[in-house]
Amino acid sequence: MASIRVFPVEILCHIFSYVLCGGRWTAPIRQAEFVRLGHICSEWRDVILSAPQLWSQFTLNLGYSLSDEIPYSQLLLLYVKNSGNSPFRLEVFLDDLTHLHLSIKTVEILHKHVPKVHTLIIDGIYGSPQQDFPQFPESWLSSIENLQLSTEVQFIHSRVLFDGFTHLRKLELDSVGYSKDIQLPWEQLTSLKLNVWPVDLCMSFLVRCPNLVEFHALEITRPEAAIDPRLPGHAHKLEHLSWGFRLLLMCFFFPHQLRFPSLRTFHWHSQPRSIPPEPHIELAEDEMGALRSLVSNLPPNISQLHLFNARAWSDEFTEFIFVKLKGLKIVRFIDCDPLIVVHFLSLLCRVNDWGDYCILPSLAEIHIKVFDFYEENRARLEGGIASHVLPLFRLRDPHKTKQFSLRVVQDNKTVSKRMHKVYASLKKDGYAFKVWYHHGSNFPLLD
Repeated sequence: MASIRVFPVEILCHIFSYVLCGGRWTAPIRQAEFVRLGHICSEWRDVILSAPQLWSQFTLNLGYSLSDEIPYSQLLLLYVKNSGNSPFRLEVFLDDLTHLHLSIKTVEILHKHVPKVHTLIIDGIYGSPQQDFPQFPESWLSSIENLQLSTEVQFIHSRVLFDGFTHLRKLELDSVGYSKDIQLPWEQLTSLKLNVWPVDLCMSFLVRCPNLVEFHALEITRPEAAIDPRLPGHAHKLEHLSWGFRLLLMCFFFPHQLRFPSLRTFHWHSQPRSIPPEPHIELAEDEMGALRSLVSNLPPNISQLHLFNARAWSDEFTEFIFVKLKGLKIVRFIDCDPLIVVHFLSLLCRVNDWGDYCILPSLAEIHIKVFDFYEENRARLEGGIASHVLPLFRLRDPHKTKQFSLRVVQDNKTVSKRMHKVYASLKKDGYAFKVWYHHGSNFPLLD
């Protein structure tokens, strides 16, 4: 008997799920290919039909699908039928401006084929400012728990209503436009993500949703009105906060009385390097002031800090952050300036007069991911890691229990001789250290 025929059903289902993986352009084709797996043999067909979770996600790219010969309406009906009672996830992408007449009517057409949707993603709601925001069918209002919308129109003069969704828990609004007259199910929401929204509205939503566990405010734009200084004092249930910094846009403003007693994870997104500041502006100084005002409001027992695109700030400020957040267990540097990373590693190697750690006694994992094409910055980072990583492991994990780990992700397979020697030594000594090479996908360079 062929070995494939003795595979457990669970393993086969896991393998089949990879057929469905794809981007917004390839997903429609892969969905049709997945159906063809059932034509291989009766055993595979029985396995596929017995796993409703494999049929519970469907991606429809109208700009791509309408020009194809595959009957996507029939394919969608097949997925809905075989998904059974599994929560159904529907993704709709509207990319082609020639299909403007479909954009507003898309939801109305789809609900005839899909009676209930658990997760709905619509990317590219086109229209004009005079048009009303599209209305969702009644049958979806009581079933959708996760809603993600990306619009290409400013609905400034229309009312945008989401309070009719009786079970909505997670909402993501990615928009270049917005409406001041927006109604959300404030009490229900536990996760809210806002992309390209004015900072005053972001602050307003944060304090008006008392049960938020996650809040993301990224790519923030200029405030439309003054931020009310009389905001509530605490976001009691918030555990995950992501905040974006924009120079001269007041995106860093947080009232001093606002506290996050339950916060566990904090993501700080600096201004992308693709948007350089004016020559006369000291971006690092402004960013330090912005981050200082927020860090001062974070609880000391926060366990994870993720820094994205952080610029070179002073060593004293780096010490301020990690002395303040003394309970950190995981620290991640994503495309940050090498000077910040190197000084952080040097701080970890310090001990006090009693032989104890100076900072972060509970630290368990460091993740460094730096992609920089400047040879000078790369050499600076490699030199800093090479100088501190061996003493760091000997101090933090003297018995090689692997309770302390360091991961480095780089964009080039080649490293200096000094770095390679350090990597090899760590691997030989059995420390929890990994180097990954990233070029489109992650795979180990030294494991």
